[in-house]
Amino acid sequence: MECGLKLPPFKALNPEETRIGAFLGLLFVFKVGWWAILLSLACAYLWSAGGAKKEDGGNKAYRRIGCSLLPTITVFTICQQGFVDGTGVLHLWPLISFPLAWAVLSIGYGIKSTQPPDPGSWLGNFWLRKMESTGASPSDCEKFANVYTRSLIYSLLFASFLPIFIAK
Repeated sequence: MECGLKLPPFKALNPEETRIGAFLGLLFVFKVGWWAILLSLACAYLWSAGGAKKEDGGNKAYRRIGCSLLPTITVFTICQQGFVDGTGVLHLWPLISFPLAWAVLSIGYGIKSTQPPDPGSWLGNFWLRKMESTGASPSDCEKFANVYTRSLIYSLLFASFLPIFIAK
């Protein structure tokens, strides 16, 4: 029986995307200790698999769901005592990180390009138009729009996980 889920092979993954996912997992070292290494490896694969080509088995859901749900579940499972206050009440509010992170990752951070053909995300296109209006060269426009887009997404992603870090 086949479930229709085809994971991309490691050779189809982008090393830059893999490093980004690994860094995301390592952010949680202060909450989960050494478990962050396993989380980092899983997030590295999921982040890259979310950016891989469809014909290689890539699917944006790997990044959107996997990289938002996995850290939330890992921290909740390992640090469950961190969500319980002095009266023994279990606080579930840190679980809000999952939908917030999913929403941020659904924005995307692609820049419109012709090689390979990619329409880009609305945020990437916004920054590209802003850069083009400055009169900079096309290569500089793409470079700076890419930096601004990714920086904003990474900042929002970190902010989406703040409820986890605030929980005692």
